[in-house]
Amino acid sequence: MKITIIIFDTPPSLNELIGKPYGEVAGIKKRWADQLYVLAYNAGWRPAEKTKYKNCKVTMRFPDNRRRDIDNFSKVLLDALFRADLIWDDSVQKLNYSLAIEVKTGVRETEVQLW
Repeated sequence: MKITIIIFDTPPSLNELIGKPYGEVAGIKKRWADQLYVLAYNAGWRPAEKTKYKNCKVTMRFPDNRRRDIDNFSKVLLDALFRADLIWDDSVQKLNYSLAIEVKTGVRETEVQLW
């Protein structure tokens, strides 16, 4: 079953997390995982079915045209998807993962497609 989740925010980049205490970083990842879990449930995913996805396509949209490093956004998002129990593993050997960034969209959002 394919599901699509839209969060009206983007995860922080690793650059934003540098120097923050471990507890604060863990809290940010937990909030993202909790949000993904609830939205996936609302989209029809059920944790009792032990469905974990092997394909993940993420599109992040930003209102401005500022340059962004795509790799810096992947870590927080993959950790949150794993913690929310939506993917088997966050390694490239077990997950078909792609991330695209769109700029000048007028909105800030993250769209996650899992199948």
